[in-house]
Amino acid sequence: KNKKLETRKNRLIAQHREIEAQKSFIEKQNQLLHAQNRSIEKINQLLQERVQEIMTRNEVLGHHWQTLLTITKSYTINFGQLEEALAYVTQTVSKSLGIDRVSVWRYHPEAHKIVCVQITDVLHQDLKPEMDLTLEEFPEYYKALMLEQVIPAVDAKIHWQTRELKEKYLVPRNIVSMMDSPYFILGKLGGVICCEHRQQRNWANEDILFVQALSDIVTLSIMTQERRSYEAALLEKQAEIIQINQSLEMRVKQRTEELEKQNNRLAEYAYINSHLLRAPLSRLLGLVNLVRYSEVAGEEREHIIQQIQVAGRELDEVVAKINEALGFKRTLDRSIFSDNKPG
Repeated sequence: KNKKLETRKNRLIAQHREIEAQKSFIEKQNQLLHAQNRSIEKINQLLQERVQEIMTRNEVLGHHWQTLLTITKSYTINFGQLEEALAYVTQTVSKSLGIDRVSVWRYHPEAHKIVCVQITDVLHQDLKPEMDLTLEEFPEYYKALMLEQVIPAVDAKIHWQTRELKEKYLVPRNIVSMMDSPYFILGKLGGVICCEHRQQRNWANEDILFVQALSDIVTLSIMTQERRSYEAALLEKQAEIIQINQSLEMRVKQRTEELEKQNNRLAEYAYINSHLLRAPLSRLLGLVNLVRYSEVAGEEREHIIQQIQVAGRELDEVVAKINEALGFKRTLDRSIFSDNKPG
């Protein structure tokens, strides 16, 4: 009986040990499950944060995309003057990004400098674009522009591409963060778009893409304005050519009319020479021959001399009238020769 009890006791002890081992295993499994749950919760939290970040970025991208569509569809951008178009761009970008300053600069290669042509400053509404920067003083900044790189400087005073601007540009204007994007015209540096803020601003990739797209819009605006200026100059030149051609046609017409009138005058002169001038000249020559080859004397001789004088005066009158007609009239009038015709 004692042996049976002992055996039963040992069996119970073994079962208890087995239960304790299973309990320890279960506790370890529970700890492992709790650790896995905590890990899953962290992963879920990270996923939620990532989803929220993606949704926020998508919202920002959508906002930027809508802004770009608004700009590209604007009448001012497509048909306005360049100054108006750039002013519209700077104002819209400042509002869209929520930043203090946006400016557009043009590059002048002959002077190796950039000149501000338009600016929007929320603190200085009447600020005029009267600034220029000589790029020789800022080699790293210029190098970044030439490499077509967007410069997203969170702290512009220490950023390696913008710290050269600290004393001359950043500090006087209290600029903390800046993002500059170059734009190119026909493959050459045309200028830069400057986005600036007086507080520290972390520039997102969406902001960088947005400003890069704006650079293309500015390029198109400038090229559109240059094309319109070229077309206007071309139309002006065409109008000048048409006017010159019309003037030439008028001059040719006038010259042709003058030549026709001159030909008429020459024809009239030929008529006078062959008819009116020929008659007194023939009479004069006949009287001279009569005196030369005839023996005349007395009253007959005097009569012949008088006839010679009359013929000479007639000839002189005809010559005078010819000179008058050729010298003071566009066309000859035969009626002026009707008087004193030889009879």
